[in-house]
Amino acid sequence: MGDGQIAAARCTHPTRTRDLLASLILIGWPSLALSGATWVQVAPEGGGFSVEMPGTPKPTPSRPGRLSVSVGESSFLVSPDALDGALAGAFQSGDRKARERILERLRDGTVQGMKAALGASQTTELQGTPSILFTFTGESDGKAFEGTERIVLTADRMFVLVALGEKGSLKKEDVDRFLGSFRLVAAPPGAPGEFRTVTYRDAVCQRLPAVPVTFSLPADYVSRSVGKSVEAGCLWGTKEDLDRVTAVPDEGDFSALKRGVFRARVSTNIVCSAKTGTFDAMDGSGEAGIRAQLEASGASLVTWKKETLGGLPALQIVADLGPSGRVYMLYLGNTGFSSNTLLVNYYQPKKRTADDDALWARFVSGIRRAASP
Repeated sequence: MGDGQIAAARCTHPTRTRDLLASLILIGWPSLALSGATWVQVAPEGGGFSVEMPGTPKPTPSRPGRLSVSVGESSFLVSPDALDGALAGAFQSGDRKARERILERLRDGTVQGMKAALGASQTTELQGTPSILFTFTGESDGKAFEGTERIVLTADRMFVLVALGEKGSLKKEDVDRFLGSFRLVAAPPGAPGEFRTVTYRDAVCQRLPAVPVTFSLPADYVSRSVGKSVEAGCLWGTKEDLDRVTAVPDEGDFSALKRGVFRARVSTNIVCSAKTGTFDAMDGSGEAGIRAQLEASGASLVTWKKETLGGLPALQIVADLGPSGRVYMLYLGNTGFSSNTLLVNYYQPKKRTADDDALWARFVSGIRRAASP
């Protein structure tokens, strides 16, 4: 995504904050004290988020999902907007630097559009998705104002949160409560937009060096690192399933899952040759040896496929192990760490169905090369 596209994309964003500033001036900075407000948690249907706000927010009919509250000399705004094609494309590329540039341009568009001065700024992550948090100050119609804004990008939406008020009116604890309470709420399983793009670093819970590939995972899956070593890896699943798996952290109980769990970790017994892309069980027998070991253990192979995924050598194995059920394994090579191999497993629900094969196939086919790590 070029800088020109980013610049064009940012033009629609500053109006959200300018509208809020204009409304504050119009209503003359209302007199109700913030300390007397009752905080409520809101999660508009289909909005994709939940947040705490100091009072009952008012929806904006012309902008579905947009909520605002004015209390005392301060106002709070949440505005979800669909990503346009250019922004969505940059997000889905998995290019971390491009995402940061987008966020910085959006930030600069807000500050410049309001003729304000930028204060502190920090690029962060929220629930594994890109975000930027910044402050600004300025003056309008003889009134000095100050604000704090957070922009959050997801695969299909941009969320803008603003706390804005007359200078000196915003209390840090109120701003922190508002911004800190914001949570992304995924669409229910089976809804449009069910899958989202996840970078390699996010997929491994930031525990391994970056590799320029992205994965596609169910939108309501969250991540959780396990153990204290990189070999323990990173789990992806619903919160309920992850709670089951990690109830006894040292054991990892995958026996009672409802939706299934993915696990990404460094392989400890399979290595990949950086020159040939061949996988080996550290005995020199190569991929034929891996297959022979599986068959000797009584496994009935369903899928055995050597291919290239996202520019990386890959070995996909699906096998039935009798009463133990079906195992799903994917080895990705040339990851540049330890064994040079990442192992991804999918642990099926207690009651396996054809949907599990479909989910695994969707995951494998969704691996893409990224522009940069």
